[in-house]
Amino acid sequence: MGEEKRKLVKVNIFGEDYKIKGDANSEYIMRIADYLDRMMRSASERLTNRSHNNVAVLAAFHIADELFKVRNESENSASAIRAKLESLYEQLHRCIISRE
Repeated sequence: MGEEKRKLVKVNIFGEDYKIKGDANSEYIMRIADYLDRMMRSASERLTNRSHNNVAVLAAFHIADELFKVRNESENSASAIRAKLESLYEQLHRCIISRE
């Protein structure tokens, strides 16, 4: 049943054609493939040994770096929001108690 919904999308990443099967819509899969292609091309420009493996590892490293930075920002934002909510809760609690 799940296989029926999965779409097959043809993409080109770093000069190689791939058929990607996924649940996401075709545009989303193509955006990811385009992003990966750009990251691999960018990594390729920085390397003297441009084997596919070296390019893929460097691109993966840069993508992982982006992911870690975004996760860190998200965690920091969540912590700040939690702290603000706790402060507001304490203020509200003090207001309620002072009215009693």
